[in-house]
Amino acid sequence: MTNRTQPSQTEPAIAVGLIQTAEAVRFRLEGDFRDASGRSFPSGDYAVTSRDGSLCCQGDLLSGAQELSLSPADAARGRFSLEATIGIDFHWQQREVQTFCGQLRLLPLPEHRVMAINDVALRPISSRSSVRR
Repeated sequence: MTNRTQPSQTEPAIAVGLIQTAEAVRFRLEGDFRDASGRSFPSGDYAVTSRDGSLCCQGDLLSGAQELSLSPADAARGRFSLEATIGIDFHWQQREVQTFCGQLRLLPLPEHRVMAINDVALRPISSRSSVRR
């Protein structure tokens, strides 16, 4: 996990690796999402693969895309789901569909692989919160 600030956000974010290397990342968007260029990705199922260092979405090459960052149009309601391996190298390792909030970032890797990262904004605790000091 790393701490980084997203260009579109004013608050810091934490990056959580979801899938390290996959031939394809298949995911479901729940709510409308947008990429960094403003292109809309409506609710539905998607698949992203890597070809020659660029990403392909649903088989269409994303022109020169070294990264695809999808942000929910409504941060309070937008979610994405994907199947990931949990418990890696433990006796209970299994594949499971999990749902996340925040931004989905996809990166092309060597040998036609893709990495999936969840960027989650870190928001300060409100002074009216129930946390005691």
